[in-house]
Parts: sequence; structure tokens; C-alpha cells
Amino acid sequence: MGGPSYSSTLDEFILRAEAVFRSSPYLARYSLKYRAREGRLVLKMTDNSSVIMYATHQASDLRKIERFNNRMFALMSRGTSADTDSFLAQQEAEAQAAHLAMLAGKPAAH
Repeated sequence: MGGPSYSSTLDEFILRAEAVFRSSPYLARYSLKYRAREGRLVLKMTDNSSVIMYATHQASDLRKIERFNNRMFALMSRGTSADTDSFLAQQEAEAQAAHLAMLAGKPAAH
């Protein structure tokens, strides 16, 4: 196994990490670590033969990272052949509805 391969952009990391997971879902491991001393967030995907990493200190990346985490959780729990896009769209719609209800001062419907 060679050294880690750092992705230069978050979008590149997301594409490469999902490809690693889909190619070997039983070996792939994903981790997210905040390094407070350096003030950066490090994402890592490995399948024992390749290691892909991305590091950021940009707050603007957090929304994309949250979406990627949700996508990975859906893939890991529902399987790689599942339709994760429709599942994630439903989750996003429910979260948006709850947020709007909170802003309006009403309890969210379940």
C-alpha cells in the first residue's frame, strides 16, 4: 500500500471516495477527524489498498461534507445498489420542512 493520496478539491475527494466504497464496500472505511490544534478537518477513505484524503479549514466546505456524510451513511446502510438519491432528497425535504416550521414557531410534523 502506497502513501495517502490527497485530493486537491472536495469534489474530487467525494468522487474518488465514493468510487473506492462502491468497488469494495466490505473493506472500505471512512473517517472524519477534526484537528483542533491545526484548525482543520481531515476526511479519509481507505480500502486497505488505497488511501484518499482531503483536508480543509474552510467553513464553506461543511455543507458539502454534511451531504457527503449523509450519502455515505445511506450507501453503507442501504447498500451500494440502493437508490440513495431519492432517499437523500426525501431526507433533505423533511429537514427543510422542520427548519421552516421551527422558524414559524410551529412543531414539526412527523
